[in-house]
Amino acid sequence: MASLPQGLLTHPAYRPDIDGLRAIAVGGVLLCHYRVPHLAGGFAGVDVFFVISGHLIFMSCERSHSLADYAVRRARRIVPAYVVVVVACALLGVLLSTLPPGDYFGTTWLRYLVANLTFLNFIQPALPGVFTDNPYPGAPVNGALWTIKVELMFYLVVPALVALCRRYGHHRVLGLGFVMGCLWWGGFMALAWHTGRGGFAEVAKQMPGQLMFFLPGAWAWYERERLARWGHRVGVAGALLLLLAYQWDQTRPTPGVFLYPLALTLCVFWAAHILRPLGDAA
Repeated sequence: MASLPQGLLTHPAYRPDIDGLRAIAVGGVLLCHYRVPHLAGGFAGVDVFFVISGHLIFMSCERSHSLADYAVRRARRIVPAYVVVVVACALLGVLLSTLPPGDYFGTTWLRYLVANLTFLNFIQPALPGVFTDNPYPGAPVNGALWTIKVELMFYLVVPALVALCRRYGHHRVLGLGFVMGCLWWGGFMALAWHTGRGGFAEVAKQMPGQLMFFLPGAWAWYERERLARWGHRVGVAGALLLLLAYQWDQTRPTPGVFLYPLALTLCVFWAAHILRPLGDAA
């Protein structure tokens, strides 16, 4: 029987293996947005982040002393850095804007600041006169902020999900939530394909749809002992299931799309917990 990886069942203050995996995911996102030929790892990188979030946030909630303790931990994790990023972009944007400062610091600028500080960046994603040559009209100044809204909503529902897991069992609760997430994503993506309206695709990728990734990550935390004892077989199983998932069209709501989060979760668990050299990647 394989020995459990050091730190897997304890609560270390710092997890370099998780940070190493995050670094790899970030690299994939950056290279994808730079349009590196033959590389489409950007979406997979975002999905990896959601799997990791499900894993770590459920762990944080289960190990918090109280609901207040959990809330403080989550707020300290996300709010300070988020506020700094939003305010810095709003203030420094004047250096990149095609408008003079008097026109830049107007109603649209204030709308951007208020909307983004309240996690409603979709209301005003762009700053006045900034990135006007972007090929996508009205493109956000910081496109990554849409994931923060989804993450925040997940923070809010996790305590309720944890309570349900304690009462009814994590297999039943997380499995049902995963199916609901798949139905949300698949239903709205089907509408997007049949109507040609991109708004349905935007709705599909919001919070209920992303449960496809959050909840398998949470399941991997509850099943960490069993998965760890599988050793490298976890990675092999994840890779084989990933290859199987990609036999279907990943741009449409096919069975492969819903197999993909489960396969990715196994790969993430293997990379973060079992592939020991990753611990030095950070």
